Amino acid sequence: MKLLYLLLIITLLCCFSTGCEKSPVEPESDESGMYIMNINGSERTCISNRFGTQYQLVFSPDGSKIAYEYSPEDNYDIYIMNTDGSGQTNLTNNPSYDARPVFAPSGRRIAFIANRLGNYDIYIMNTDGSRQTNLTNNWELDQWPVFSPDGSKIAYCTEMGYKNYDIYLMNTDGSQKNNLTYSESNDLNPVFSPDGAIIAYASDGEIYVMNTDGSGKTNLTNNVSSEWSPLFSPDGSKIAYVSDGEIYVMNKDGSEQKYLINANNWGASGPGFVFSPDGSKIAIHSKQDGNFEIYIMNTDGSEQTNLTNSRGDDICPVFSPDGSKIAFLYDASGIPIP
Repeated sequence: MKLLYLLLIITLLCCFSTGCEKSPVEPESDESGMYIMNINGSERTCISNRFGTQYQLVFSPDGSKIAYEYSPEDNYDIYIMNTDGSGQTNLTNNPSYDARPVFAPSGRRIAFIANRLGNYDIYIMNTDGSRQTNLTNNWELDQWPVFSPDGSKIAYCTEMGYKNYDIYLMNTDGSQKNNLTYSESNDLNPVFSPDGAIIAYASDGEIYVMNTDGSGKTNLTNNVSSEWSPLFSPDGSKIAYVSDGEIYVMNKDGSEQKYLINANNWGASGPGFVFSPDGSKIAIHSKQDGNFEIYIMNTDGSEQTNLTNSRGDDICPVFSPDGSKIAFLYDASGIPIP
């Protein structure tokens, strides 16, 4: 009788399975916080369960540290810690809003945004928090800093030009600021190609590319959907992006646009997906199963696997530089993330 019951349960599970595989791994903890796991979903470990809101986590280039923004009482600061959760240190320790940390390719400095003068500026500091320097220092909104692959430049968005966002390029000491787009649309989400020759960005709901001097602007998507958050594959041959909450990938020239997954994309501060360092996989958060989970799949969208299977929401996955781990955030509150 027990054997028949077991067979019935197995049959029902198979009948109601979806196209995405389910990781067999059960969460080791149900606390809100920052977690790390193997890329197959095993050994899920909470590395930070401090009270407050944590978004945008990023590995240092050598994989030894994680920088993140943390808000215990509606005051965001930039923190850094070891990848096992030890040595958590407040780097900015300022009453203003400090957020969106980005490591320089050398791993020795971090760029971030801060609202310390009544508006958002781009700052840079050493990874121990010393020498915090305002690079933009104007009365407009400056956002989305990103380092060039050689670490010599920072691209960012600012409202300086036509009172809408343009993409600027500057040296890492804040000198030689150049407007690259001069557009009447909002130009957002700049990202460098791996060789540093091209910048992809979102403008007026389309994905564009241009040379780093602003020449050669080309609309790659050119359709009625709203696209944002372009991301180059590690070899530079592909660009993944968000289109009306769905994730697509295309060749770097805009050809062969392919639907991957319905991400129900959360938030405007980041895409919620990332390529593995070897370019063979994409990790993403999606709530196609009812709540946000971390999925991994091939770059053509095949072999989608739910790695987390949590009761709460798992968001913001990032690969470790060696590709063996995924760090992410978990909200166990039960309050739905929109």
